[in-house]
Amino acid sequence: MSQSSLQAMRLLLKMAQHDLDLAAERLAKAHRTTNEAKEQKEQLLFYKQEYVLQNAVRMSQGMTVVDLQNFQSFLKNIDTAIQSQDRAIEQYHAISHQQMLHWQASQAKKRKYEILIEKNEKQARLIALKQDQKLMDEFSTTQYRLAPQPFH
Repeated sequence: MSQSSLQAMRLLLKMAQHDLDLAAERLAKAHRTTNEAKEQKEQLLFYKQEYVLQNAVRMSQGMTVVDLQNFQSFLKNIDTAIQSQDRAIEQYHAISHQQMLHWQASQAKKRKYEILIEKNEKQARLIALKQDQKLMDEFSTTQYRLAPQPFH
């Protein structure tokens, strides 16, 4: 492979590394977003539990119909928010999965360039070694021919 081809391959490798870095950033962001959504769901569940516990005393002592309706309405709203958060978490999981696939593809592409470059550099070293050996053989042959030969 020519030097310009090797330089082109190195440029492609650099671009693949850049793509891989971007894919890693997007993957990390997707994981953070998913974790934040899970934390929000946990907060909603905790808030619901606290609300139920706080109102358990009021319920045991008796509540007005309006207070009971407000309590049930509030619980329904929290449950709706929790279900909405579940759907968001599922979507974020799907996005994370897609980002993981993209990162893996970017990693594989980068590795292919690395392997090609390594292979071509090895091939270039072998060619250089063969050329060096050929030059050394020619030099030895020339030296042998030019050396005075003893008479027998």
